[in-house]
Amino acid sequence: MKEYQFIEGIFFNDVAVDFEPAIKSGEIIKISAPKLTEKVHEVELLLSPFEMTIKGIEPVVVSINNLSRIELYNKTLDWTNSFYIIPNQATITAVPDEKINININDFAKNIQFGKIMGMDFFANLPYIFLVEFIDVEIQMTFTLGDENGDITDGNGEVIANTSPSHMFNKKGEVLKMSKTLKIEAEKVMNDLSHSLVGYLMK
Repeated sequence: MKEYQFIEGIFFNDVAVDFEPAIKSGEIIKISAPKLTEKVHEVELLLSPFEMTIKGIEPVVVSINNLSRIELYNKTLDWTNSFYIIPNQATITAVPDEKINININDFAKNIQFGKIMGMDFFANLPYIFLVEFIDVEIQMTFTLGDENGDITDGNGEVIANTSPSHMFNKKGEVLKMSKTLKIEAEKVMNDLSHSLVGYLMK
């Protein structure tokens, strides 16, 4: 996991987010993520926090120094209650102990997995979104599919797998059949993390 300090605006999932005021004020002191790409001839930075790689999905850490661990926990819990507004849509487990965390077990609806006989194929993508709180930091972690990475249809048939061994070849290149799933799954993860961090910055 790498740590970066930002001066200019950054992008979450190709959507511009200006974090400069928060950084200058000290509200955000660190953002850690596995990938950072600098645009040529531009001062903007491109950040793709969650990425599926041959090593798996690395967690992302955000430090916000104006909120305590308990305040971050309570505000994140408020976000879950506002984001998941449909009753029983998500299973939310809140554990306010020495290492407090919020575990969200849900699924993204109608995600494109690829094509079958030239037809776009859509299915639900189960995920676990774990948010842990240590001092002034939140650590966000995603697990996709079941414990083996399997994604099943309504009949219980395995239709895809999100584990690195099924997504990538030995060279670390994404398999052709997994390219669409990779793009769509990363969008789901980055949209959720973007929403949470935006809420914490309010």
